[in-house]
Amino acid sequence: LEIALKSDLTNFGQNHPTLAVRQSNLANVYRNLEKNDMAKILFEKAYQTFLTQLGSNHPNTRNAKKGLDYIKYKSSH
Repeated sequence: LEIALKSDLTNFGQNHPTLAVRQSNLANVYRNLEKNDMAKILFEKAYQTFLTQLGSNHPNTRNAKKGLDYIKYKSSH
């Protein structure tokens, strides 16, 4: 996923939903590995892209927000 993320960044640019999907997927992997700092960064980037490009009601936006909220919750406890 890390290699694919770099490729997507090159091919689609920073604010493309395809890149955000990859960021969100990799963030989930990092979350499962308890690499919460890395997961948070990627969830934040994905969430902002989804919010801007797809709107707040899109399932991808809501899922990225849930992931981000979970990481923030884990970090505070």
